[in-house]
Amino acid sequence: MTERVAIISRADLLRCWVVGKGQELDGVAAALGFTREARPEIRPLPARHIPPIIDLGTLPPAEPPPLPKELPPVEQERMHFYRVTKRESLKQGDESPTDYPAWYTDSDETLLDQGRVSLVPQHQKLKFQPLVPWARLWPFLHNTLSNLCSGWQPDMEQVVKRVAQGELLRRMPLKSRKTWAGSACVLVDINAGTFGLRYDFIHLRDKLLRLRGEYGLQVRYLEDEPGGQVYHWEHEREVVEPWVTPPPDVPLLIISDLGALTQSRRKLYAWLVFGRELAAKGCRPVVLMPVPVRMIDARLLKYFTCISWDRGSRLQPVLNVRPDNIAPDEHQAKVRQLLNRLAPAVRVNSSLLRATRYLLASEAFDVGHEAAVWQHPAIQNHGDEFVWQMSDHEQFLQAFRQLPAPQQQAMIDFIARYHATLPEVVYFEAIQNCIQLSPEQVDTEVQEATRRYMAALVRTFNEHPEYKGLSQWTGRFEDRQQADVLRQHNAILAAIKGIRLRHSLATGKEIPFPAGFDKELMQPFLSGVKQPRRYELRQQGRKLVFVPEGGAESDDGFGAQGSLLATLNSSVDFIVKNSTTQQDLQASHILRFERDKTATIAMAGTRSYELETDQERISVEPLIKPEWAVAIGNDVHGLWAESKDNVGNVYRWYWHPPDYDHNGNLMRGVWYPSPADDPLWLPKGWGRSIGHDQYGVYIDVILPSKQFHVAQRFRWIEPASFLMGSPEYEVGRGRYENQHPVILSKGYWMADTACTQFLWEDVMGNNPSRFVNENNPVENISWHDVNIFLREINFKYPDLKPRLPTEAEWENACRAGVSSAFSFEGELSLEKVNYSGVWDDSGFDIKAIQKTIEVKSYSPNTWGLYEMHGNVWEWCQDWYGDYPVDSISNPEGSASGKYRVLRGGSWGDSGMYCRSATREFDDPSDGNDRFSFRLVIDVQLPLVAVMTEDKFKRRMGKF
Repeated sequence: MTERVAIISRADLLRCWVVGKGQELDGVAAALGFTREARPEIRPLPARHIPPIIDLGTLPPAEPPPLPKELPPVEQERMHFYRVTKRESLKQGDESPTDYPAWYTDSDETLLDQGRVSLVPQHQKLKFQPLVPWARLWPFLHNTLSNLCSGWQPDMEQVVKRVAQGELLRRMPLKSRKTWAGSACVLVDINAGTFGLRYDFIHLRDKLLRLRGEYGLQVRYLEDEPGGQVYHWEHEREVVEPWVTPPPDVPLLIISDLGALTQSRRKLYAWLVFGRELAAKGCRPVVLMPVPVRMIDARLLKYFTCISWDRGSRLQPVLNVRPDNIAPDEHQAKVRQLLNRLAPAVRVNSSLLRATRYLLASEAFDVGHEAAVWQHPAIQNHGDEFVWQMSDHEQFLQAFRQLPAPQQQAMIDFIARYHATLPEVVYFEAIQNCIQLSPEQVDTEVQEATRRYMAALVRTFNEHPEYKGLSQWTGRFEDRQQADVLRQHNAILAAIKGIRLRHSLATGKEIPFPAGFDKELMQPFLSGVKQPRRYELRQQGRKLVFVPEGGAESDDGFGAQGSLLATLNSSVDFIVKNSTTQQDLQASHILRFERDKTATIAMAGTRSYELETDQERISVEPLIKPEWAVAIGNDVHGLWAESKDNVGNVYRWYWHPPDYDHNGNLMRGVWYPSPADDPLWLPKGWGRSIGHDQYGVYIDVILPSKQFHVAQRFRWIEPASFLMGSPEYEVGRGRYENQHPVILSKGYWMADTACTQFLWEDVMGNNPSRFVNENNPVENISWHDVNIFLREINFKYPDLKPRLPTEAEWENACRAGVSSAFSFEGELSLEKVNYSGVWDDSGFDIKAIQKTIEVKSYSPNTWGLYEMHGNVWEWCQDWYGDYPVDSISNPEGSASGKYRVLRGGSWGDSGMYCRSATREFDDPSDGNDRFSFRLVIDVQLPLVAVMTEDKFKRRMGKF
């Protein structure tokens, strides 16, 4: 319907329809001013196939699906909590790793000092040695480029011969002689194979022009293929022209390898074609080949008169060629030997390479090996010299180290003599390489000059970053020093790398630590600021931050709050982060920070890290929730974990990371009731003093005494989970030691020694011991005697409440986190344990003490407990019974029994009974000279919560 009256709405029409129960709607609508609109035609849908209906009978009404009781959890990235587990000081006395080394501080020279003179020592120049001395070469050239002519001397041999034959001499026969031909041609072929020998070619050409003169001598240079284009120089201008074969009476000398030294055979075939063309024109040239005879192809002899050009060659035509029987591997081995000897050089030219080859003349090195060096993939040609491809340099440097000392010394002399003709910085770089490889073979004067120069270079680079030329050179120098053998223990290279990183490393950015460099040598130069300061390592949510102690504004504006992990000392503005990748590879990164701002340290959740300042190194690991804990988390006080005892009481423990005491001694990290940033919690009423050392937290307790106040130290044993009992493969294992998991969810205090006779007598007024000594453990006491002793102490000192340890508590403390049979490293011996000295029941070793000894006679375990193995058996609280099969929390032994448990072994027992897992038992009323005990005190803590079983299961599901 359409609306006609604005003050009447469709709601009025609807109300009338309801009141009238749907009757006479059209009349009412007309009265209200509405008219009916025609409905638009509705077209039927196209016909489609409807499957037949199958009668399934009467179905019950569908029930709506049940609503879930709880919404499904939203998948979130798992939160990781980090803790510091290890700590190590990097300072040696008063020295810091970032102090400049002595080689740097001993001199204040720089390369920019006015009036500075070169430090390069005097060396005899390394002269070029030709393939063949000129005294032997020029007669060959004269013979080759000459024609026969009549001389002035009578040929007496011909005279005698003709007279003897009755011939009338009308003219005196004269001897023929050779003289320079009026016209001669020299074709020079400098190609890839002969490139390294071109100085010999040029040397020959220049000497020939001076000897013969330029008139009538055509010197042409092959441009590409033989028989194609050639070029020559005319009025200092290059002229390119087609090759023209000289007439047969014009001598032709070719200086080329004829393709023998190139790796492609195409060049050889081109020369064979060219030789055939020359032969067709009646020309047979002489070829001076810088090629050993073994490498000349026999087919060339058909068209060319080949002369091998090498040291020792007689410069005679090669008449026949034996097949080259030298295996390719042997040839390449000799090439590598040449490269091995040249490895320390920064640059190598033909003079240095030739001197090296001639040094090894006795080992049959020829010009073929020398030419192959210039084509080796490990080098890169630069003009008249070659340098090393850095990817291949390492193998040759390592081989140089293995050379005999005389060969090393000779090569270092050659390298020094050649590099002395190069710029000063190149000379000292080469000598620095020699010092890295073989310092014993470098002259002391040369070493001192190198030390001075390199120190001046580093100081210049460190103090004058504006010196761009030096900055560019250090970049190239670093590129050339990629071999590990050059980088290891290289103080100069490490210093240069540190300075370059300092100049390029942006604040707050993290970059990989350069591989192969010694961090200790680099660190002094990484920081331009050296001022001691203390920093805090904190966890803020999912990231770690490095904060100046006392607080600083972070880059994100949220301040420096977070969970405290550790405090560190640093006098530099960078951190080194070490980690192990998923492929078990070691990786290091450098993070530079502003000293007054918070720096963020990128961490991967499941990876462990080492963080290094110049003062110390710490290990940071993600905390995996301990088996004894029901929850973990962190707050402003640090990392915490909560545990639950057998009745549902929940306790909170804070992680106290390893740290140093006021004497600089490292303290072990522990879980303890008080927050890490608060003073250690001292139990009221019975603790005299509390401390933290390398074994953990301890309390010195004042015990009641009639005459004195006797002190006993108690060690804090934190909550733990461990495998109680012994594995089946353990030697000496007893039949009732089945291994099973145990959780001790609440820490306790344990006396660091067995009860001494002095303490017993002071409390009880008697001494039942057989081996009387006030510092020996009390013995000859039964389990009941011990309980009388405990009642006496509790009566006189009710706050103390000492007791015997449970069997689980005793074994946990004895193992001190170790799963082996004994808590110490190495084998059982009389130097570590007071026992019979033998492993099984076979009497005593001759060195055995055969009685008790004073407490603290042997080193404690890693938790600070003495003589947990041997000396005396120690009574435990438990009745003796079978172990459970499954995991158990806070076990207290059997509910009843006949015997009480003893642990630890004694002076009169064999080694197998001194194992951590050994169980002994006896009647609680029995005692002998091997039985004693040590005290345990429960920790009294405020409850965090009381947890029901349902709440415990829900909470465990979150972790």
